[in-house]
Amino acid sequence: MDSEHSALYQLLKGIEQSYIESITITASGGPFRKHKKKALKTVSPEEAMNHPTWSMGKKVTLDSATLMNKGFEVIEAKWLFEIDHKKIKVIIHPESIIHGMVAFIDGSFTAYMSHPDMRLPISYALNEGKVTGLDFKRLNLEELKRLTFYPPDLGRFPSLKLAYDAIEEGDSALVVLNSASEVASQAFIEGKIGFTDIPILIKKALDHHKLKKVIEDMDEIWEYHNWAKAFGEKTIEVMRK
Repeated sequence: MDSEHSALYQLLKGIEQSYIESITITASGGPFRKHKKKALKTVSPEEAMNHPTWSMGKKVTLDSATLMNKGFEVIEAKWLFEIDHKKIKVIIHPESIIHGMVAFIDGSFTAYMSHPDMRLPISYALNEGKVTGLDFKRLNLEELKRLTFYPPDLGRFPSLKLAYDAIEEGDSALVVLNSASEVASQAFIEGKIGFTDIPILIKKALDHHKLKKVIEDMDEIWEYHNWAKAFGEKTIEVMRK
């Protein structure tokens, strides 16, 4: 039901994998897209909750501010659409009008555009892939006038790179990434660590866990999840001293 994955699902229907050069997930950039790196150190949880486009829960809103949400979306897209993660791109698009794009090997591409309203992908999913008449706000291109795009700044927002790194490493890294993200995010919301400490804590967990390329059962998943949670909580205690 995520707007980006719903968009890509609709764009990819009936398309041969061999025709696809890449797919692109768009990101609003969150509330801090114009902040300097130094300024990010002092942002508050209240500021992080002030998303410019979407109204979401605390964790997802914070993940949007750090760009970790786009990292999770890349991971999800890899498995949902059975596509190499190296072919999945992320681009900052503040207007949140284009939700997904597909580039083809001949240089052409398609894009899914709509007014940013989560009821659209929810309706599409609940109606089992059928497009139905909806009395929602329409996209007016004449009023919109322009769309802007620019690449994510991984120096200011390293969480997205951590997600790509975790995909490269294997299953255990993905579990640790998710669990450490939960711990770090909650710690920031509670005022225990700073905004820029979030990716630092996650990276520490990724660097210190015992890598396993393929996890075969749920017991192992919980083992890595619990390890990352405990490691994160202990690391936070050290960081606060």
